[in-house]
Amino acid sequence: MKEKFGNLFVKLIVLLLIFTGVIGLVLFFNKDDKSKEVYAQWSDAKLPVVYMNFEEGRINCLHGYTEQMDIRYMRDTVTPVPLDRTVNISVETFGSSVSDITYEVYSQDGSKLYIKKKLEDYDGTKSQFDASFTLEDIFDKATEYQLVLTVSTQDYREIYYYTRLRYYDDTNISGILKYVRDFSTQALSGEMANEYVYQLESDEKADNSSFGFVNIKSRYSHVRWGNLKPQLISDVNVSIKDFNQMTGSVMLEYRVSALDENDKTIELDVDEFFCVRYINSSYYLIAYERQANQEFNFTEDSINNTAIEFGIVADRYLPMNIKSKGRFNAFAADGELWGYDSGKNSAIKIFSFKQNKKDIRTQLDEHEFDILLADDDKVLFTVAGYMNSGFHEGECGLCFYNYDRKENSLSEVFFIPSKRPYEVVCREAGKMTYMSEKGVYYIVFNGCLYSIDFDGMEYVKITDGLREGGFCTDKKNGIIAWHEDGGLYEGTIIREMFLNDGSEFFVNADEGEYVRLLGFLDGDMIVGRTFISDVTESMGVVNYPMYKFEIINKEHKKETQYRPNGYYISGIVIENERIIVQRLLRSEDGSLVKANDDVLLKNWEEEDTGIKLASEIDDIRKKVYSLKLNSVSSSKKFSVIVPEIPGSSTSRLSLAAAEEKKNDERYYAYSCGHLEGITDSVTAAIALIYDDMGVVVDSSQRYIWTRANRSVEKTIQITRDYTADDESQTVAACLNTILSMQGKKTDAASQLERGRTSFEILNDALDNNALDLKGCILNQVIYYVNNNSPVMVYTGNNKAELIVGFVGSSQVKMYDPLRKEVYTIPWQQAENLFSANGNNYISFIK
Repeated sequence: MKEKFGNLFVKLIVLLLIFTGVIGLVLFFNKDDKSKEVYAQWSDAKLPVVYMNFEEGRINCLHGYTEQMDIRYMRDTVTPVPLDRTVNISVETFGSSVSDITYEVYSQDGSKLYIKKKLEDYDGTKSQFDASFTLEDIFDKATEYQLVLTVSTQDYREIYYYTRLRYYDDTNISGILKYVRDFSTQALSGEMANEYVYQLESDEKADNSSFGFVNIKSRYSHVRWGNLKPQLISDVNVSIKDFNQMTGSVMLEYRVSALDENDKTIELDVDEFFCVRYINSSYYLIAYERQANQEFNFTEDSINNTAIEFGIVADRYLPMNIKSKGRFNAFAADGELWGYDSGKNSAIKIFSFKQNKKDIRTQLDEHEFDILLADDDKVLFTVAGYMNSGFHEGECGLCFYNYDRKENSLSEVFFIPSKRPYEVVCREAGKMTYMSEKGVYYIVFNGCLYSIDFDGMEYVKITDGLREGGFCTDKKNGIIAWHEDGGLYEGTIIREMFLNDGSEFFVNADEGEYVRLLGFLDGDMIVGRTFISDVTESMGVVNYPMYKFEIINKEHKKETQYRPNGYYISGIVIENERIIVQRLLRSEDGSLVKANDDVLLKNWEEEDTGIKLASEIDDIRKKVYSLKLNSVSSSKKFSVIVPEIPGSSTSRLSLAAAEEKKNDERYYAYSCGHLEGITDSVTAAIALIYDDMGVVVDSSQRYIWTRANRSVEKTIQITRDYTADDESQTVAACLNTILSMQGKKTDAASQLERGRTSFEILNDALDNNALDLKGCILNQVIYYVNNNSPVMVYTGNNKAELIVGFVGSSQVKMYDPLRKEVYTIPWQQAENLFSANGNNYISFIK
């Protein structure tokens, strides 16, 4: 009792130190449902599954949510709607009795409700039934809407299902679905028609070593599964991710079996993504990705000598989540969490939703593990994402668990609910989670840093407003740092916190300087310094060149510094064991121009983490993975145990509730059927998905950018009322031209004279719809021209022009207010001109 009190006292002291060190901190106590006993024994899933029926088959399998979700983020699938506006659904009840179904149609962002009606004429007592409803005539072509189905059963009063809706008569989605099904079937057969083979973009530099990842650049033999010869053993689930007049993006999910090199049957779950363009009466594959993951059944045969064999591992599971302590290893494999004690030759299935591999509900792989601690006594871990079954079935969020090794028991500690879907939750929670040596859990969630004492279920919000580029983490060493003031570039204070003991240090700017947080390298913080006198505005952009950066060690002493003679620093990239320094030079006219990068090599040894994931190549499965062990006790019989499930209390910590109500100005980048990243920068979001023909949307589901849907030729007819007499007047002329075309009038020249930037002027006049596209390439910004939005580009230090058209990828049409004319230049010449002036673009969405 005394020891327990002592541990609690230490935790409270740590929390108190954190509390007193922060102005305006608020301590929250939220113990919802504290009285309920929670059992980690996951009962069978209870929620029905809804399919959308399209033409002759079922598409878009919708899994239910037991809490209303934030519609703005629910963009997993889109369902085609015919001209007669009839929507057909199919419901698999799995033994539940459906008593009521309501359908609602919203605007993309959920702000406007168009339709709300009850569905009639169905028999909800059947294990499977079809139903249909006809929507009112509120649909516009090429516009997406949100459909929400609310289903009532004997176990749940309200279960919510989400999909987007779009008319399809102006598209070729039917033909695209046939194309992807034929392609996949032929690839499985091992023989593919020339029309498919010729559309691959096979690259000799592509990695063809693993069936875990295949894409459009893989060679033909790799796409058709090489020597594996898999056989389809399940239905093929079809999900339409996006479609428009020219393209369609489709995901196929299915299971195959095959024989390995020892003639043993293996099974693999396959995700196969296609982006197909329809043009000139033909279909063209423009993006393709396939991931396959071998089912992991931990048996005695899984241990080969001193290694646990995983087989083929999908790219999304790499690097594998592993924690080792002596002879004990905890690891995530195939959507489950396992432990293995090599001294006892005993495996523990610590956590799994997969009660029945034929049940599509429990097989849904929309959760991620984070193993925080694995030692002689316990395994502490979180499960983030969609909860397939159990106490939180149908909810999204993050659940903290404690597996007691000595008692062989699993208990839930707390649950953080979220109204955002799996991928957004995992992106948010993945930025920083850490368990300190004092037993305090830290998490960055929705832009806030929290500390949680899970003994008393008390949590403290340490800081909020964390944004991309404004904070950095070093999870391995338990360190986080952020700008306390001044945004990303005009900061004067950087705060660094060591999470193991709660200690803090501050880096302050010297007089006449700004400080900028650049990142961590093996526990050392990298801080850049900028002279305020070096801050300049050029071509409508404010530049903050750093004259040096310092590397500050964990003792908060300056380890070294980098101060290049004659150069400035625009940023750094930390990559593997080196720092790539992005440098600038001051030109004769005073502007900053890009110089060659410098590279600093790391000169200290990497600490041995004890993680021993290895791979090797065999003739049939190609690359297979295994976890190397120090030894295995051959004298003890292999066993698999599952935790006992004692009753335990849980708390719902509503960390996300307040933050999710805030205005979200970030950009969401999707490709290959998945969320690839969330950024504050349009340019960064586009870069994430550019090669895979992805899309970028904002938090209101507006399309910000897509690569796939572009015409062959485009010319915007512009007004020429605004011209310039010299280069200094061209920026104002371009801004006035854009605004007049949108029915807006402003005196751009006077605003520029008052020190406002081009972006600020355009953004205010267009109700925050302007886009800063600095750093994009020409082929990316042409998207906006294709959508009738001129792009302003700087072609000199003080000169701006408008991109108003293009012909394929051979010519660019420009409007020069100084020459007072539209002219055409070769594409490559335009690229060179724009690149030489910093690829400085501004445009807008309508």
